[in-house]
Amino acid sequence: MKSHWIKQIFNSKLFLSLVVVVVLLVLSAIPPLYSFGKLSVGYDTFIPFYPEHSLKMIWQWTDRYNGIYTLNLYSVWISVFLVLKKIGLSIYEATFVYQVLIFFLSGLGIYKSFNLFNSRDSKLFGLVPAAFFIYSPYLLDHQLYQLGTIGIVWSIYIFLKFAVRKRLAFWDPIILSCSLLTIIDLPNPKYHFLLFVSFVCIVFFSYLLSIIDFEVIKRNVKQYIWTLLLSSSIIFPFLYFGYSFQAFNPYQISIKKDYAASGEAIDYGVALIHKMIRLFHTPNLPSQSVEIINSALPFFSYYLLPILILGVFPFVIYKTSKNRRKYFFLIYLLAVFFVFLSKGSNPPYGVFYEFLLSVRQLVFMRTTAGIVIYAAIFYALIFGFLFEYFYHHVKSKFLTVLFFSILIIVYGFPYWSGLYYLSRVNITTKQGKYGITIPKDYFQAADFLKNRDSDSKIQIIPFVEGYQSNSWGYFGFVYYPWLFEQPVVSSSQDTVEGLLQQNTNTKYIVYDKSILKQKTFPEIVLPEDLLLIYSSKNLDIYQKKVGDYTPHIYTSGNNLITDAIPHNLLNQTGLKDKNSSIFSINNQQDLLLKIPEKVINKPKVRYRKINPTKYTVEVQNATETFPLIFTENFHPDWRLYLKNGRSLFAPEIRDSHLLVNKNFNAWLINPAELCKKFSGCTHNEDGSYNFEFQIEFFPQRIANVGIIVSLVSLVLYVVIQGYFLSKKSHES
Repeated sequence: MKSHWIKQIFNSKLFLSLVVVVVLLVLSAIPPLYSFGKLSVGYDTFIPFYPEHSLKMIWQWTDRYNGIYTLNLYSVWISVFLVLKKIGLSIYEATFVYQVLIFFLSGLGIYKSFNLFNSRDSKLFGLVPAAFFIYSPYLLDHQLYQLGTIGIVWSIYIFLKFAVRKRLAFWDPIILSCSLLTIIDLPNPKYHFLLFVSFVCIVFFSYLLSIIDFEVIKRNVKQYIWTLLLSSSIIFPFLYFGYSFQAFNPYQISIKKDYAASGEAIDYGVALIHKMIRLFHTPNLPSQSVEIINSALPFFSYYLLPILILGVFPFVIYKTSKNRRKYFFLIYLLAVFFVFLSKGSNPPYGVFYEFLLSVRQLVFMRTTAGIVIYAAIFYALIFGFLFEYFYHHVKSKFLTVLFFSILIIVYGFPYWSGLYYLSRVNITTKQGKYGITIPKDYFQAADFLKNRDSDSKIQIIPFVEGYQSNSWGYFGFVYYPWLFEQPVVSSSQDTVEGLLQQNTNTKYIVYDKSILKQKTFPEIVLPEDLLLIYSSKNLDIYQKKVGDYTPHIYTSGNNLITDAIPHNLLNQTGLKDKNSSIFSINNQQDLLLKIPEKVINKPKVRYRKINPTKYTVEVQNATETFPLIFTENFHPDWRLYLKNGRSLFAPEIRDSHLLVNKNFNAWLINPAELCKKFSGCTHNEDGSYNFEFQIEFFPQRIANVGIIVSLVSLVLYVVIQGYFLSKKSHES
């Protein structure tokens, strides 16, 4: 009786779930343990150093790089860190938990995907492909620190589930929309695009293999529509971003090596087919680690993987039952498709990939590094199918388990051995180490500036862009936007554009003494009469005099129209005369003719920052035409509205937007004409006018509408679908 009771426990779903969770957690915790208490960051992997200060990054218009327009999906990413820190974890402990979650949840998604096709007696077989995926070498080519891994795996799970069960169940659109929300890839929308490609491929191949038919596709149309509505918070900004990018994006995205204008594509000669079938081509490892990987045993083992996957699996497909054969062939086709897609512009048919890159809308596919995650998902499933087949057909089950365990161990060598986490090399000592520690004075400096002027920007010197190196061991992309609560500006003092970009409301200068100078670094020139207000080993913080920086929103008295800006008008803080503005000759000609050379009686301008995408501006005693200047990077979607206290209607002031000081926004305001055309002005006794504007970044409205549509759709979906499910259950 007792043994029967124990047997029931071991066969229960609860016990099975507990085993799966424990095993996956243990497997997921091993790699991050090497850098426990430190951060393993660098290159394209990153975490927010100070997540509480990173809240400014969750807006549609972010202040990163002084205002580059990006669709912001950082909210989920930052929220995870905020929750972990709220419960008392340090940034180092939070990062450890975060890494474990990425491994665990993605491994669980593979486990669930495998068991969609598992008709055998044990669900535990799904732990084999899950373990393979957790330690898969694809991670060497994919950004580990971002939640995108989880969203991609679970989206693929929903797609495969649809192919197997011929329908999208109640939770599937919700899971899919949440998965899409966790993928952070814009302004490079590669992963979302590849998810769309994967869905099309799964449906197309399933149709060709007679797994699904047109009736199945048609029967699920309502669920497709619900999925789109639930994903509106992503889709709406995506669509507008695409339109904006095509219509008036000034940036040219290079697809060539070293970001040159011509030459070979970035992955040409690198993402070769013999490298991509092993799932990585650019390992983020130091030279000594690469030598180990290229030694005989690991080298042979990495190439044994494609022999098993691409060579042996067709034999297993042939030998398997008729019911599973089509599904196995579907997974095989998907693996082959994404392996060959991941080799990009290389022969034999790289010309097709280069043609794809020639389409402006698809230039975000300039590098193939992230594609391997899709190949790795299907590799992992095939790996599990192979294990299951050999386990049931080879006499020695022990040898089967041992062989596949050895493969996982060898493939996961960079992770369980710590080599991947040893890849961060201290620049000064040349010694590898597990992770880095952020010097305490960075956090102290961020706290020091936190309670000062919230709308003042911080200028970072020396100027760095792309990647930076610090003497304390960091190498990766610029992290200041994720450290300081205020927006940051960093621009080259060697160019006119750079000097003018500094002509913003940068009240503070942060001099990072730990930045390692590169050949391209100019000599650092600090403006005169700065006040040193903070000093530490790594950082000095200076405060500019009031006259050495311009307000965020202001008006100028002297106005010059030219693109050839003489250097004698500039100094280390931008324009010498903060009362002057320079307008591009490329502005609308009719507006240029109306710009006054001098504004004798400048109006009083006061403003309030509501959020990074919205400002209110009060203008008093305006008597003559004047430019209203807003020192955020120019974008046509910054719009000016005249507020009317008697109505919610705020008319847009059209045909007045100008490019000023090479970088920024301005609107030409004629008070008399404005107040004649619109209500909302106050006409003073002296003949001057008072009025109030609102400056707003229009795409934030698109994002807000998308969020509202998603939330409303979620409520309606749960109510309507819940009602029909309840009705159906009562009828049955």
